[in-house]
Amino acid sequence: MTVTSESLVRYPPCVLGFDGAAVSTLPLPKAQLDAAFKPVQSIAYAKNRKGNRFSSAEQACDWLAIASSALITLITGFFWRVGEVLSPGEAPDLLSVPQRNIRIITTLAAIGAVSVAVSSAFQTEKTSAYSKADEIVDAMRTTRTLILRSNDAVAARAHLDTMVLQAER
Repeated sequence: MTVTSESLVRYPPCVLGFDGAAVSTLPLPKAQLDAAFKPVQSIAYAKNRKGNRFSSAEQACDWLAIASSALITLITGFFWRVGEVLSPGEAPDLLSVPQRNIRIITTLAAIGAVSVAVSSAFQTEKTSAYSKADEIVDAMRTTRTLILRSNDAVAARAHLDTMVLQAER
């Protein structure tokens, strides 16, 4: 369980387009390049949004686990007051505690345990979604660099196809 003060939202990284002086030297028309990059960028943004949703869910589960633990502490502190120090090996008198409170405590403990387990699953999914978004953005940046260095339309098309395949995996 990791409750942090980091932002729940991770903003998607930006990938530069094909503008400026480089447009005249592109091996493919700018409109064709933009048309190839736009859906790939949409996939990266969707993965990033998915990671943001998992991040929010993870934080909610973490706080639920903390709240349930705090309630357990409050309830046990109120009902299990120790009037005198117990001698070694002596058990506290649990029969004096109302059964309703014991059920509440065990329910809160179960909620806390499940919240931690679900939070861990959300953290794994968040990390996976963010990693995939980062891979796609890296592929876009690499493809952009390779296209700007290329003078061959066939090679540029091959770079675009590779980028699209990487994004759709």
